[in-house]
Amino acid sequence: MAAKRTYEHRHMITRTVITTAATVTYFDEESKDLKRARVSLNGKLKEDAFMKKAYSQIQGKICMVSDLTTSERLYGATLEDFLSVAQEIK
Repeated sequence: MAAKRTYEHRHMITRTVITTAATVTYFDEESKDLKRARVSLNGKLKEDAFMKKAYSQIQGKICMVSDLTTSERLYGATLEDFLSVAQEIK
């Protein structure tokens, strides 16, 4: 579902960001227990790609991915805010 543009977005620099999130069940080698964590990654990912990328955020072996969801959100910043954090690209 695409984010709807409204009047107040006209004077902002905007970016639509797609995020994929899931609950990851993994084996924690340190505690020798199964644990769960909610992981969010940028981009639209299928389960296989999500598992590979989530591995770097989880300290353990991933056993299962559940509740995989993708969301699309519109973010914006005023020109002044954008320029205060932006880097010039040459």
